[in-house]
Order: sequence, then structure tokens, then C-alpha cells
Amino acid sequence: MLSLYLQPRHWSPREGYATGDVVLRLLGEGWRIVASQPAPGQRRAPLFIFTLEREEEVLTIPVLDGPAVRGLIPSAEQVAVA
Repeated sequence: MLSLYLQPRHWSPREGYATGDVVLRLLGEGWRIVASQPAPGQRRAPLFIFTLEREEEVLTIPVLDGPAVRGLIPSAEQVAVA
């Protein structure tokens, strides 16, 4: 049963949000964060909107707040300002 949780998660744009481990997997696949911002509106769990780029591709992905996501936000803001 534990092996189920250790497998990388897939994310599709049809899903409402992704989790931090999906963003970490995308970063490992060569994507880079170019912007992040809190999602507008009120929700039970906070979401952030991340914009990622890889070569000429751009991906905008809503991400559920969590410790891994909070760790990525400062570096994303530095890239967006530069």
C-alpha cells in the first residue's frame, strides 16, 4: 500500500488543482517557475497560481497550499521580479 503513495502523481489541466509534489516533479522535468500568486476568491484551502515555462511551452497551474509550495514561493517571486 505504501508504494501507491510513493509513485509520482499525474496532473491534468482538467483537474481543479495540483499538489506540491506535482510542481516538484515538473521542476525536475525541466520546467521553471516564472510567477506565483495567491488564487483569487475564498476557498476552504488556499491555492496559488503558478506559471511555469519550459523552452517555448507555458503552463499555468493552480496548486494547493502546503509546506513544499510555501518553500517554492520566494524563489518564484525572485524570478518574476528579475
